[in-house]
Amino acid sequence: MRLVGAGGPGARIMAATGEVRDNIIRGHGGGLRPDGVGSDPNNVSGGIQMYQTQGVQLEGNRIEEPSPFGISLWYDNANVSVGNTMVVDPWSDQFATPSAVGLCSTGNSVRLGAVQLRTGERSAGYRDVGGVYARTAKGNSMKLTGGHGFTAAATPFAGARLAAPHI
Repeated sequence: MRLVGAGGPGARIMAATGEVRDNIIRGHGGGLRPDGVGSDPNNVSGGIQMYQTQGVQLEGNRIEEPSPFGISLWYDNANVSVGNTMVVDPWSDQFATPSAVGLCSTGNSVRLGAVQLRTGERSAGYRDVGGVYARTAKGNSMKLTGGHGFTAAATPFAGARLAAPHI
């Protein structure tokens, strides 16, 4: 599932807005090179992928076996809210840090509520590595509002270290 506004990185023309609620999303993604960069911008890199959005609310979703992220925020996503979401077995055979949530580019601000990472039956080279992965700290912010559960992850936070109050 993709939510995409108009414009380019750092040059938004019009933001996509809306809500994604109470969905079950299975088996989407796979569009990343081993270094975590998109091999083709049209490839989906997770169950829910976002570019240039404003105030999007993700609530009550279950995302099963996405690759490599359950929720993938690329560039210029402002005031995203994620709550009551379960991600089961984010995986990849090439990218070493599949995670429940991926901040894959710059200019993202996200509020994470109850996001759970769970282990399922998926077999892969890498699985359930991170709760949240940040490719870069540049222009990204995250606030944890409680209820997240990343105990199934090898590490709760992977990649670039974001400034407080992310932990």
